[in-house]
Amino acid sequence: MKMTADYHTHTIYSHGKGTVEENVLEALAKGLDTICISEHGSGHLLYGVKKDRLLQLKNEILQLREKYPAITILFGIEANIINYDGTIDVEAYLDIFDVVLVGMHYMIRFNKFAYYYGTNFLSRYLGLFRDYC
Repeated sequence: MKMTADYHTHTIYSHGKGTVEENVLEALAKGLDTICISEHGSGHLLYGVKKDRLLQLKNEILQLREKYPAITILFGIEANIINYDGTIDVEAYLDIFDVVLVGMHYMIRFNKFAYYYGTNFLSRYLGLFRDYC
């Protein structure tokens, strides 16, 4: 199997080690056709990227698309579910992204913080809710 794309990469904008351009160059070196820079949404307490920085990142990606036409460079977000109804932390500005990955992380601003983290912790280590997966 040949991998042709990576849709989940981080940079120094959140908790990655390299710049956006370094990620693009590495993707080219590995022969990828597509790379998606997908930082954490602003709801993550440790690694979340605020909207103004996301707009800066988008501009950087637009410039790199011109510089490296041999690879498709997508702008993504690793959004965080912040409510039981499925609300995510970047709903107000979803239109700026090419790709939206959605998940539940530790260290997010959840509306019922203690209940969510307590239940999540207990289910992980005590096996609660296994029948619902």
